[in-house]
Amino acid sequence: MNKKLLIFAAGLMMVFGPSLKGQTTPETHLFTLSWQANTAIDSTFSVHSLLTFDGQAAPSSVCGQSVQGYDIWCGEVLHYGGGFDFNFQDVLLSECGEVGTPQTTIVYTSSTRRTSTDYRTFACTDRNVNKYQVNTVVLTNEYKATQRYVSHWYPLPQGQQVPIQGTLTKE
Repeated sequence: MNKKLLIFAAGLMMVFGPSLKGQTTPETHLFTLSWQANTAIDSTFSVHSLLTFDGQAAPSSVCGQSVQGYDIWCGEVLHYGGGFDFNFQDVLLSECGEVGTPQTTIVYTSSTRRTSTDYRTFACTDRNVNKYQVNTVVLTNEYKATQRYVSHWYPLPQGQQVPIQGTLTKE
């Protein structure tokens, strides 16, 4: 009887074992980016520079070299023609596509101050065709100014902003 139970259990492991193995926790990393984009690097893109990755300061602003010999900047690269890259020391993700529509929440802290929070998700692939998801949370502290009876909201200076928070998940 025990032998039959053991054979049955082994059969279940052979059938369901591979699917259970695929349910491991995905590889996830936390990162922060500069709130203000650097627009002086190139005329075709801007960069939100990588500040930290998994709690460690970014060792360099450059994550590698392209086959043409150009620097690959660490952080979020926004191409003015459209498209995003997310580059980290060991992971280079080019041509990431935004998934869905960014979600925004606004919290008023006074009649002339507010915080706008944007939640964005990107689907990316590396050179080895590994799939990644990148999520960013951008908090923007804003003030209201009135000119000629019209009020507008403007971002406070860089020093009064917090870094962009993000997660990188290998799927």
